Amino acid sequence: MQVINQGNVKMKKETIQYAFIYSVAAIFIVTILSGGGYLFYKKYSDKKTLNKEVQMPDEMRQKYLQRIDEAKAKIKLGNSSQYDLYMELGNIEYSLGKLGDSIDAYEKAGEISPKNYPSFLSLGNIYTDLKWYDKAQEVYLNAMKNSPISSDIYLKLSQIYNIDWEGKKFNSENILVKGLENNPNNPDLLINLAIYYKNIGDKVKAIDYYQKHLIVRPDNEAANVELAELQK
Repeated sequence: MQVINQGNVKMKKETIQYAFIYSVAAIFIVTILSGGGYLFYKKYSDKKTLNKEVQMPDEMRQKYLQRIDEAKAKIKLGNSSQYDLYMELGNIEYSLGKLGDSIDAYEKAGEISPKNYPSFLSLGNIYTDLKWYDKAQEVYLNAMKNSPISSDIYLKLSQIYNIDWEGKKFNSENILVKGLENNPNNPDLLINLAIYYKNIGDKVKAIDYYQKHLIVRPDNEAANVELAELQK
């Protein structure tokens, strides 16, 4: 008759249990790491697939490509303003539809001159085109911090805040009001606030901002017509 050693059986069971636990843990870790690797790869591979060819005359394209080569050569020599050269690269590559390359150039310009605002504004415009509103907000706010008197930044932010997405730090109304605090009597901010209040049905505030706008731009016929309609 076979005698079963209970101690050996218990040890085997524990060994199997531990092996199972370690296997599950290993699978979990590999899954997480591979997923993270995929997300890392996807982030940067997607960036490179943003380049889309823009239709234009061959002669113009060749001139753009030549300017890119010249700018890169100057960057390599390091004897010119690196910021200006990267901005030039970003602008040309954007014109050619090379959005991924343009992003790289604007980001490099921002690294070289972190207190500038044009590179961050340009990045925000690309991100807005791509519907990457959270990233657009980030760089627009950076641009606003660097140049609070530039009204176009507030207008750009107001546009993306009119779109439905998560993670907004402001809304269209308060970013335009903030813009006016730094740009008193700016006609573009005033008219945009007037339109905003008109669209949400706040007639009193809409009239107020149309009137303020017309003090600065009395020749705006469209605003005069809108104001007359609201005052009926």
